Amino acid sequence: MPNKPKRRGRPKKRLKQAANSMNRHRTTWVKSPHDWYVEEAWCSDLLIDAVPHWAGGTVLDPSCGSGLVVEAFRRRGFDAIGSDLIDRGYEHCWPGVDFSLPGAWPPGSVDYVASNFPYYSGAGTRQFTLNALAVARKGVAILAPVPFLASQERYAWFKGLPASLILIMSARPSMPPGELLQAGRVKQHGGKEDYCWIVFEHGHQGRPQFDWIMPSEEVLQARRPHRRPRPALLISTPGPTDPFSGFSPLHVLRQYVTEVFAA
Repeated sequence: MPNKPKRRGRPKKRLKQAANSMNRHRTTWVKSPHDWYVEEAWCSDLLIDAVPHWAGGTVLDPSCGSGLVVEAFRRRGFDAIGSDLIDRGYEHCWPGVDFSLPGAWPPGSVDYVASNFPYYSGAGTRQFTLNALAVARKGVAILAPVPFLASQERYAWFKGLPASLILIMSARPSMPPGELLQAGRVKQHGGKEDYCWIVFEHGHQGRPQFDWIMPSEEVLQARRPHRRPRPALLISTPGPTDPFSGFSPLHVLRQYVTEVFAA
């Protein structure tokens, strides 16, 4: 048999996996006992901006936690209230309501439901969504990890629901456990997982629309860590009486290396 020809040139390098490709869903936080993870406030603002036809009306967040979603809607003129299994001390919350159970709220009692539901490996989000669709007269918006959209198990589930809009958040929101955030032990900075808003609207037919949403530049600037400015190279202006003028440290180093190799 003829010998195999030798490869010429540099060998191909294997592509490295992205730093977060395998560990994106492995949280570095302590597990929250009730899956209470607090999103950043701008997440709800982006949702409201993306659904201008939700003009006014009643809104319920059935897992409101500290009330970020409720407060965002109240600032925009909605009559918003919340409920939660645990009393987190939020004034507009009805505590002790287990929304995972059917009938926790009367059917058709509010116009909209918007929430960051407890995920529970996807099972919590699905059950809460079905209950929310029974409670809301018009529409439901859920905040979920982007991988929640892709699953063989959830294919038929999604196809049977009136999903009208999918909003991918191009900036990853920080979502630490609410217990640690409320106690002041952690701060929100630098999200590590992709999230989206999934909007369901009664009466919608056909495929959902798809869009990307991004917080304002002011919000992005506030999220960036403050870093010290890098010192600039000091290059003086040549003068007639200064023999060392016009030289920077990089210039001196380059000239030294050139003289050494030329010797």
